[in-house]
Amino acid sequence: MKKIFLLLSIGIYSIGYSQNFNSKDWVTLKDDSQKHYTVTKTEKFKIDNYLFDVVWDNKMSYSKNIGYYGGIKSLKIYRDNKLINKFENIEDGIALGEIYFNFYDYNMDGFIDFSLPIDAGKSVWRKYFLFDKAQQKFKHI
Repeated sequence: MKKIFLLLSIGIYSIGYSQNFNSKDWVTLKDDSQKHYTVTKTEKFKIDNYLFDVVWDNKMSYSKNIGYYGGIKSLKIYRDNKLINKFENIEDGIALGEIYFNFYDYNMDGFIDFSLPIDAGKSVWRKYFLFDKAQQKFKHI
């Protein structure tokens, strides 16, 4: 009986305080702060104060099973009209003819970050690019 009471007490205590997080260093964001964008062609799009300039290549990669599939030949990211990043040859690893950007503050530092899919099966594997405040650019983590 004492063991049951002890386990019940620990469970109630854990539930009561599990959502109580206070830190002056982290910014807590809601799930609705996630943003998504799907790229299928050469285009420019804006997320917050960032401009993403995408050059799409339909024949970036080749597979005997499916033939040619595309990807982003060049991705330039501007913040306040200043080039902060340039990435090249981002392959559509899932070969669906699109690359799905997911934007969210993954490290809870108050700056938007983004991720890209690199493989899919039962789970989707992603590359994460976190905004580095000191260098003022995105870094692949």
